Amino acid sequence: MYEYCVLHVDYADPCDSENGWHLVKDKCYKFYKEPATWTVARQTCQAADGDMITVNSNEEVSLVSESVACDNTASIWLGYSDVC
Repeated sequence: MYEYCVLHVDYADPCDSENGWHLVKDKCYKFYKEPATWTVARQTCQAADGDMITVNSNEEVSLVSESVACDNTASIWLGYSDVC
């Protein structure tokens, strides 16, 4: 499965668009197209100073839906987990 990472924006240091990050409102998002387990996907996001997306707004629903549709991706990892 693929993953979506999110990080909060410091307006003095905007999203790194040259490396695939996209600004939506007050957060940066990056869609990783490399397959990974949930654990590896989360580690990848955290290594980029972010975390996996948890969908909390209509904008995030649209962002994830459009990315999945555009990349013809069957499924992606989100930040939700059954791991305690």
